[in-house]
Amino acid sequence: MIVATDGELLMRFVRHGDQSAFAEVVERHGRLVWMVCRQILRQHQDVEDAFQATFLILAQRAQAIRAADSAAAWLLKVAQRTALAARRKRTRRREESLAAEPPQGEGAFPVIHEREMRYALLDELRMLPARYQTPLIMRYLEGESRRAIAEQTDSTVGQVQGRLARGRRMLRSRLVRRGVSLSLAAGTIAGTSSQATAAVTSTLVAATAKSCLALKISGAAGSASPAALQLAHEGVKAMWWASIFKTTMAVTSTLMVAAVVWAVPTGGGGATNETAGPETPAGIALEANADQPAPTPETPAVAVASNPGEEVQWVANPLPPERQQLSNLIAQLT
Repeated sequence: MIVATDGELLMRFVRHGDQSAFAEVVERHGRLVWMVCRQILRQHQDVEDAFQATFLILAQRAQAIRAADSAAAWLLKVAQRTALAARRKRTRRREESLAAEPPQGEGAFPVIHEREMRYALLDELRMLPARYQTPLIMRYLEGESRRAIAEQTDSTVGQVQGRLARGRRMLRSRLVRRGVSLSLAAGTIAGTSSQATAAVTSTLVAATAKSCLALKISGAAGSASPAALQLAHEGVKAMWWASIFKTTMAVTSTLMVAAVVWAVPTGGGGATNETAGPETPAGIALEANADQPAPTPETPAVAVASNPGEEVQWVANPLPPERQQLSNLIAQLT
């Protein structure tokens, strides 16, 4: 049996409104999203709001996941940004209350140290290249087997093993620079996995998938809380502005490169006298013909006479090939 990738499931959701397909994506990655949100937020309701907002954003940006890809790495980044946005809102309201008494004395240091290690691990995972990031997340944060990773990413088991080995080396070297052990950080993540499994119930999965479908069809997210809806709206808006900025920067960079190349002289070295006409062979006299239109900057030309005493013929002087290609490119962009 061929297992559908996240991209294929999301394609079914977008094209056919398949709620069960989206629910399968939530079930696959719900623990990961909950762990990331729980790492940043303290209140259970805030965590649940950020959890639902993350998948509401996915429902509206499902085309960002290609057919052969997993959504794990994408969800990790979005969950972090959404949870941080929820924490900023909570801080501005100044309503943060303690769910329980914080640990006191020497007992507080192990808890703080574990939290810092988890944060460092998630932060460095987010910075890895996607080809190494996805299998590492699925293997060590979601507990998937190598075969399951291969099936969900349209890869072979050998490719997954190689990427895991290379990714571990990169991740370990990054964490060492921050004074964190990879094995200890991974152990702290494993300790929170059971809590995430208990929190992400089948009821929550079904309710989240139903809200995402309702948002796609009618624009109203049904049972999702107003806070989750607001977080999702702000997240989608931020992604839209980021895509506009990237496109603008790409077009600007292309135009700047084109302008620099255009300014480089194509002829031989040395200064040229723009007022002087083109050089002619000795013994050939050039005489301007009043009936011939003079060349303009837009229509460069050269003057040619076959024999001495003949009238000058203005012949179009086309742009060099490299400048012609740049001219065509600029015309398409503008």
